[in-house]
Amino acid sequence: MKKLYLSASIAALLAAGSVQATEVYNKDGNTVDVGGYISLQALSMPTLTDEQKKTVKPMGFGDNGSRFNLGFGHDLGNGWKSMGKIEYAFNGTGEKFTSATGAIDSDNDQFTNRLAYLAFGHGTYGTVYVGKTWSTFSDVASVTETGAVYAPVWGMYGLGDGSWEGTGRAKNVLQYRVTIPAANNMRLGLQYQPVAQGEYAEEEFISKFGGGFGLSLVVPVMPELEVGVAYQMSAFEYKKTSGINPTEDYDKGANAMAVSVKYGSFEAPGFHMGLTYSLGENLGKLPTGLAVTDKGVVGTNDGALLSAPKSNQIAVVGSFNVNKFVPFVGYYMTTFESEAGIRDIIISGTAISTGASTTSTMVEKATSNSLVVGAHYLWSDNFSIFAEYSMDMSSEITTKADEAVAAAVLTDDGKKHYETTNSPHGFTMGFKFVF
Repeated sequence: MKKLYLSASIAALLAAGSVQATEVYNKDGNTVDVGGYISLQALSMPTLTDEQKKTVKPMGFGDNGSRFNLGFGHDLGNGWKSMGKIEYAFNGTGEKFTSATGAIDSDNDQFTNRLAYLAFGHGTYGTVYVGKTWSTFSDVASVTETGAVYAPVWGMYGLGDGSWEGTGRAKNVLQYRVTIPAANNMRLGLQYQPVAQGEYAEEEFISKFGGGFGLSLVVPVMPELEVGVAYQMSAFEYKKTSGINPTEDYDKGANAMAVSVKYGSFEAPGFHMGLTYSLGENLGKLPTGLAVTDKGVVGTNDGALLSAPKSNQIAVVGSFNVNKFVPFVGYYMTTFESEAGIRDIIISGTAISTGASTTSTMVEKATSNSLVVGAHYLWSDNFSIFAEYSMDMSSEITTKADEAVAAAVLTDDGKKHYETTNSPHGFTMGFKFVF
């Protein structure tokens, strides 16, 4: 039996979403790495409506994305290496508490797969990945995913983790990634998702995946400054048995594009800035309280797959690391637009009350603006503390309904109905321990 060799130190997780593993075995060209973190938080959301309080706790203590991973490597000689990784999220408390919304997971799953892939590559010629791994789209879109809790990055996590869209932790993919020293260490990523076998069910719908393709390009333009661009397209087929009740089977393509600018890094001393602009068509779910009418569809449910006709997001974050204390601010503006007469956004009847009765009305555009402020203290390489506050900065909804109905809808209780039925805002604080 081979003996395990523990390394002298544990690498830190300082940037959101990244885990640097600890090497626990290294012998005869074989390595084993162990990594992950435990993060817990206390969450308060005083702006919840009475309806939201039926399924969401206004205050509570829960897990904030805790996970662990195992990595394996084998040196093949002459610069070639084979690799593999598996990563699972785990529930750090007895009750699952989703970080940004506070929603309780009724299944209370203790372990959820995040990553599982094999890779083969060379330092000069690039690396090929097969399995479930971070997408090429996330290379660019995640630049503004700074906060530990509040960082609403558009397009990456439309169905939970972006696995079938290929925009987040992409599932069933073949990827090629390479760094090109001759082009100032430019990074290129190519991604292909073959047609899935069978069908995939997700709450309100059953759809058949028709394959997808993505690419990313990140270019360092000067020390600490880099720009990126990414594109992703996917194909889905709505089925007649779907919860969204289409009257016929039909195909729908989906696509997304993102551009980014990044300066510095969150964990390094000094100033850090991230800026992204993302846009897409037929990609991502509309928030609760909004629905969409579509070709052949009767009574489309809120949050159905590919329900946002057109959508875009502008996001910017900035931070300054002073002696491991990192205050930051982020602004996220996400807009959903209808395609007049083809795919119209509807304000849900269950969310709107005009006093006499509930009603639904068409809208041309719904916009969500969030301002996030917070601070992290990077106490050590292994331990950090965070506090964050998310505020609703949403604008009014532009409506296509007649003036009488529009006025009643938009002034009811003085609330902005899009945002009050979307992700709740509030205050959170917690800690993260990296192992």
